[in-house]
Amino acid sequence: MHDEEWDETTKRQEFEKLVRANQTGLLGFLVSLTGNLADSEDLAQECITVLWKKFNEFEKGTNFGAWARSTAFFLFKNHSRKGFAKKMTFDTDIMERLASMENIFHESRSSRLQFLSECLSEINDKERDLILSRYEPGRTVADLAAQLGCNVKSVYNSLARIRLILAECMKRKQSETEGGIG
Repeated sequence: MHDEEWDETTKRQEFEKLVRANQTGLLGFLVSLTGNLADSEDLAQECITVLWKKFNEFEKGTNFGAWARSTAFFLFKNHSRKGFAKKMTFDTDIMERLASMENIFHESRSSRLQFLSECLSEINDKERDLILSRYEPGRTVADLAAQLGCNVKSVYNSLARIRLILAECMKRKQSETEGGIG
């Protein structure tokens, strides 16, 4: 990210968008390190401030979440040395391994979400609407059955069939990616 690429307003908007998309994961990561929400929230705020100051160093298109977690981890280590995390139960080597595993988990999750998105676009509109409707907050299978005018068992069967199609599609895409195809 270089200053000349964007004006200050666009740069701030992009930064805020990336922070919003990664804020929950960053806070969860920090809670796993500190063991308490208050310290984690303080560290998250400090981390966001550091990320903004260094945003010109961020390479557009790379993994902002991994960059944020890496920065947060170094802030955590620095504060730990100063006695910030008095109840630290793991040594630094273990914490570094956990941080590395967290980045791998997020990259894997990101890939799976991308595969799911691609697979959802490959099924027909009726199937996609049904499966997405099922996962709306507060929506039950009984609600869907009533809305569609069919029995609950047939909706369960349709959902199971769609999930199977999506799972097979995602497995295929993962296999293609690991094999260097696509």
